[in-house]
Amino acid sequence: MILPPGEVVKKPSNTIVESRGQGEHANDHPRLAPDRKWAYAHQRIREIQILFRFHKGVISVFLLFAIASAGVAQNIASVSLTNEAGAKNSIVAGTSRQGHGIVLLDAPALDDMVIQTASDDPTILTENLTIAAGDTAAEFRFESTEVVTSNQAAHISASDISDSSNFAVGSLTLKPMVIANVTSPSSNLNPGTTVAFTVKLNQPVSHAQTARVSSTSPYLTLPGGTSVEIKAGESTVVFFVDVSAAFVGDAAIGAAFNDSTATRSVRMNVYRVSTFAFADANTSPGSSNVGIVTLNTKAASTIIVTLENIKGPGDVPATMTILAGSDTGTFVVNVPSRAISARRAVKASLGSTWRKAEFAIQR
Repeated sequence: MILPPGEVVKKPSNTIVESRGQGEHANDHPRLAPDRKWAYAHQRIREIQILFRFHKGVISVFLLFAIASAGVAQNIASVSLTNEAGAKNSIVAGTSRQGHGIVLLDAPALDDMVIQTASDDPTILTENLTIAAGDTAAEFRFESTEVVTSNQAAHISASDISDSSNFAVGSLTLKPMVIANVTSPSSNLNPGTTVAFTVKLNQPVSHAQTARVSSTSPYLTLPGGTSVEIKAGESTVVFFVDVSAAFVGDAAIGAAFNDSTATRSVRMNVYRVSTFAFADANTSPGSSNVGIVTLNTKAASTIIVTLENIKGPGDVPATMTILAGSDTGTFVVNVPSRAISARRAVKASLGSTWRKAEFAIQR
């Protein structure tokens, strides 16, 4: 049956075949029916998505492989430096004085990164380090091998051993080891005592070293000598000073280490004869009288007061004693039985201070 152009015939397969004009191929795919168009389009979209994901994965793997193969390193962001005590950017210079450094990257390392460190000061020794893949930092130690007498600036650099243009620099101050202070429990010293003094350095010594100690007064002596040893790992040492009973006025205890010095100013806890009197204003020949001496403060140790007869008959003891913990002492004056009526005067002296007391001898 011949159909006119544009006419269609319905087939059992539910597809529609369009009659074609001249020049069209008879084996072209037939059009889908409207109810199957969306199913066909959805299938094609999924195929495209799967293909895209596959190629995207391949491209990502390729890029990562290319970056790793090229050996691109992360940037070194900073170098931080501290001393053994944790103080930043300074170290006390000297034999085997060690410090601590940290090299920090701006992102995790793609692969193990070897870092080379160096200092512009030849007396500072450094060590290389490795920042492991995936890490952003690693630690290293450095060492100062010579003492300095004043503050000196130094620097430590850290650079990628495979790329010298990738580096950072940390600043450091080399400080001299010096005496921080000399201390004692009190600046007021009691005559006749032994007092402990302490020399303190600004850092512990790495090995045993010697400090020198001194006194400005001949009444403050050093029984252990003028040298004291500071043990390895320590920053302090204790020494002792003997305080003479004759010590008066001001003085200083000093210490010296390397080119540094420190002193502790001290003053005698001065004992003075505050009052002096006799128990009786009048005394008969052949009897006795009691002299009473009082100090300005309680004695930390035994105090010896000097006595002298300055008027009248008879003798007095050469000295009297005031015991530790007390501020008062007594002594006895005997009046001769043949003494005539007179005034009796006695002088009590301690250091640069003295008092006079009198009583009457009456027949």
